[in-house]
Order: sequence, then C-alpha cells, then structure tokens
Amino acid sequence: LIYSIPEELENINITMGYSLRNTSVASLLDAAMNLQRRIRWSGGHAIYYHVEVAAILNHRLVLQHVGKEVVDTMLADMQRKNMAYVSAELLTCKGHLMLEHIFTPATDAGAYIEQLLEDLLDIEVASEGTTLTKLEREYAYHYYTVVSRLNDVVAAHSSVELNASTYFTLLSKLPISIPFEGEPLSGLQVMGVLETRVLDFDNIIILSMNEGAFPKKRVASSFIPYNLRKGYNMATTEHQDSIYAYYFYRMIARAKRVYMLYDSRTEGLKRGEMSRYIYQLKYHYSHLLPNYQIDEYAVAHSIKVEKQPVISIAKEGGVAERLRQFLRGTDLPRSLSASGLKTYLNCPLQFYMQYVEAMSVEDEISEAVDSSVFGTIYHNVMADIYNDFIEKYGVDAENGRRNVKVTRTMLDEVIDDVECVMQYIEREFNMVFYHADKNVQAPKLTGKNSIIGHTVYTYIRQTLEYDRDNYAPFVYHASEERLGGELYISLPSGKDVRFKAFIDRVDYVGDSLRIIDYKTGNDAVEASSLDVLFDKKDKKIPGAIMQVLLYCRLYSIMYPHQQYKMLPLIYRVRYAFSDFVPILEIAKRAIISYDDVKEEYEALLDKVLDELFDESVPFTQTQVPEHCEYCDFKTICKRN
Repeated sequence: LIYSIPEELENINITMGYSLRNTSVASLLDAAMNLQRRIRWSGGHAIYYHVEVAAILNHRLVLQHVGKEVVDTMLADMQRKNMAYVSAELLTCKGHLMLEHIFTPATDAGAYIEQLLEDLLDIEVASEGTTLTKLEREYAYHYYTVVSRLNDVVAAHSSVELNASTYFTLLSKLPISIPFEGEPLSGLQVMGVLETRVLDFDNIIILSMNEGAFPKKRVASSFIPYNLRKGYNMATTEHQDSIYAYYFYRMIARAKRVYMLYDSRTEGLKRGEMSRYIYQLKYHYSHLLPNYQIDEYAVAHSIKVEKQPVISIAKEGGVAERLRQFLRGTDLPRSLSASGLKTYLNCPLQFYMQYVEAMSVEDEISEAVDSSVFGTIYHNVMADIYNDFIEKYGVDAENGRRNVKVTRTMLDEVIDDVECVMQYIEREFNMVFYHADKNVQAPKLTGKNSIIGHTVYTYIRQTLEYDRDNYAPFVYHASEERLGGELYISLPSGKDVRFKAFIDRVDYVGDSLRIIDYKTGNDAVEASSLDVLFDKKDKKIPGAIMQVLLYCRLYSIMYPHQQYKMLPLIYRVRYAFSDFVPILEIAKRAIISYDDVKEEYEALLDKVLDELFDESVPFTQTQVPEHCEYCDFKTICKRN
C-alpha cells in the first residue's frame, strides 16, 4: 500500500507502525536462527545445511560486511566439492568476525543474537564504517533493545531452562514494530479499523472489502464450546461480528464520500464475494433511502495472451564464425561430439545455445545421486576393473598400446572379491560426487549413498558375469578410448567436420572388434529404420544407436588399417538381469557388423551434418514439445 501511494500526495500519516519482520535486519536474524535450529553434529563437529548457509552468505548485509569476493570463494568451494553439509570450521576460517559469530554453534541464544546485532551496529567499536543505511540502523537498534529486554527477563527467571530453539521461537513471536511520524490533522491518513473510532472523515477509501477479510473471519481461541458460551452469555463470534459492524457503520456515519474496493476474482478457495456490509448498504439505499445512490464500477484490465514467439537464429556474422570453428582450417578449432549431434537432432536452437554460444546452467550442489552421476560412477568402475587387468597382465600391442587377454578365471576373481569392487565404487563415488582428489582416502558409503553404491555393485557384477559367460576369453583393448585431434569427417559439400569421442570400451572377440557403449538408462537398441536415427520430428529419437554407429565411423577413420570386423554394441545394464541383448537391431535385422549399415548410415549422417553447417539454414526451435522436457533453456523459449 505504501509503495502504491502517488507521489503527488506529500502529507501522509501512517498510524499502524512498521513491523520489523519485513526488514533486512530481521531476515538476516531469521536466517541465522534457522541455521542454529537445524544444526547437525558429525564426529563431534558442527555442520550446517548448504541451503541455509547459502541464504546467509548471499544476504545483502553479509555481502556488504564481508565482501563479495570472500562470499563467492566460499560458495564456489562448497559447489566444487558438492558439500550438502558444510562444517563450521570451514565457514569460520576466513578471518571475519561476523562469519565466525554467525557460524559458531549457539550455546547461549540470547548472547548469540545480541552479538550479531552488535556486529551490524558496530556498537563495541564505533558507528563509523557500518554497512547499514540510517533506516536499517534504526531497525537494528530497535531489534537490539527488544532482544536486551528479553534477555533481562530470561536472566531474571534463571531457574527456568530455556534452550536455543525455545528462545528463537519466543523471539519470533514478539510483536516488534517501529512507529511512523506524521501529521494527523492534514493529508492522507493510513489507518486500521480500530484507529478510526471517534474520528470523522469526509472521504474514506476502504480496501479489501471481501467477505472473510472485512469482517475478518475469526475462530474463537477457547476450549469452551460454542453452545456453553452461548448458554452462559459469554462472548461468541456473533458478538465479535457485531462489534466489527459497529466499527464499520461508525466509521462511515459522517462521511460525504465512501469508496469500497473488493476483489471479484475467484481463485482456489477465494470466492471473490463482496463483504456483507456492501450487501447491507445496497439494501438500505435501494429500499429505505431511495433518494441516495450507490455507484458500482468494475475495473478490469485487458489481458492479451500473445502467441508463443518463434525463435530463429540466422547463421551469419559472429554466429557463422563460431560455427566454422568446428570445421577444418580455423584458428580456434573446436570438436563436435556425439552428444552435440544428438542435441542438434533434438533441437537445433538448443545446439546453438549449448555448443555454438557455449551457454550453460550454473552448477548446483547435488544432495542425491542423479542418473548422470550414477552412470558416470558405473562407467568409471568398469574402466578401473579392466584397466587393472592391463596393469597386472597386459602385453604390448601393435599400435603401441597394451592389451590383455581376459579369462573366466580373472573375471571370477573380481566377481568374488566384493570388498575390492566396493573400494572401486567408493573411490569413484568420492571423486565423481564429492569432487575429491584421486589420492584422497575415500570414506565408507553411508545412508542412501550406501544403497546406491550396492546398486552399482549389482550392475557391475551382472555385467562381468555376462562377459564371463558369453565372451570370455576375449582381448580387452581400452576403456574410455579417446578419439580426437585431427579427426575429420569429410562431407559431400566439401566441408570437413572436426570430431572427438570417448568410447566406453573396445575389445576383441574372435574376428570382431567390439565398440561398446554402456547405458544405464532406458535407451533403445532397436529401430524401425536408419532414417529414424536422424528424424527430428520423432518424439524419442534412438540416440544411443546413432551414437555407437558414429563411434564405429570415427574409429575406422582414426585407424583405417585395422583388419577386424567392427561390431557396435550397447550394454543396457538396466536389463542385465533379464533381456540383456546388446546387439543392435535395425528394421528387425540384427547388426553383426558395422559394414551392414555403413553406406546408408554415413549417407544420412552426412546429410544432417551438411544441414548443420549450411549457413542458409537457421537454428530453429524443435516442433516436438517432448524434446523440451529436460532442456536447460526452455525458459528462454517459453516452453516451460
């Protein structure tokens, strides 16, 4: 209401006072009290929930007092280490007394709040250099006086034990407000209903004249039932309603003009009904006082729902220059990946934002292991197991790499050694989820993370057993095989597109070189045709098939002289306990060699790449809403 008053009105008197609950000082203290209420202890050390820590560090008063650089460093450190809970020692080691006082466990709640207010006011030092404005300083001072009085009362009743949580609750219940100064005899008077008693006004504007708000719906806070109160002539809700009716009619008794405003909108439980007093006045003036008139106006805003804008980015100027960085002959080379190509097929505009402009969402602290982290842990542990085979039993290969012949016995040893596999998982968990260094000792998994760790173990065990029962012995070559550098796909248009790839696993079985892609999701291994792999109108593009076939093409370019038959496989570990068939199926035909689809697949791939790098074809939004469901940029497109 105060912010809505026109600037033309110079004289304003507010009689109700301003609650300190709405001030920045109160919001900081509330955040500090929430922090102390939810403190946890681990190994004798205090830890705080990251959301509450971030709320305090991002508070304007803390930012001004401590400095943005210090706060940004602390938040970045929490994010980098994915710290769901932050130790008090980490938060108090930055050399700032205010942070030390806020993040020290409160043994005496009263002294804790007093200390924070003193930090804001600089009472013990001087008033100079404080970060508060004059108004905020007044707020802090009034808050300080209230806290001091409450502490005196608590000290006077020292026999009553008052813990920190109770003290904070008691403080939050205190009605703390600051009175405004104004001229009560001129200008606009902003008043409550009770303050209008025995006062007469020529012009009155009454807001919120809705039933339930005026009069306010009240429930008697008493253990005495309504019928007993009524029978013994005690005050009831009807009595309260009659008192409020008196206040209303007394307020408008001598007024010349009365404006009553109510909201007619119906939303949820709000009925948009006018107050009973408006109905009473309409009855009185239409039947008892017909010479007087009530004017009714409906104020409505014309709301136009605009059509969703169509976003199209032309490949010209700086956009075209950045796009050319993926082609041969640029000074700032960049490489396209299978993930980037899948993004383009899902939505060209998303590809533009994510890969051309390198836009990304800010990383957040993850409290739980999501599907991406789960998959990364699984991938890394599988790589660790097979790479350890190379370390122990590997022999030099022709290409300068080391291979190892994996036998059933070797796989049985790993499968039976549960503790060893769990150590792999704990180490990767520590590195992937907590972003710890590889050489840091990984702690034992607890709680939900322990359940997730054992789920990863069951997937790994099933994968190893499948390898043992169906393929062992086989020759393992590499995990996370990197293809890159000067790796180009030449297009019919004459352009050479630079690519990079990381193949989950490469091994040899008989006369086949197996290109294996691990998938922990629900990716398909069947497709009705090769065309659907590049169909941007398909609701669920079989991207995993397109990806592993792309790996085969890149591998054949990277190693053109290898003589083995390339076999693309997708290990869907989710189905390792039932229908675990890694062989691709296109048009109901099993793909036992990349050569089976090579010609048609590469022609379709070249066509899509030519379109991607055709500067006359703009980046446009996808026409399939399902592709927007998990997009990080859907708010920009207004597809959310």
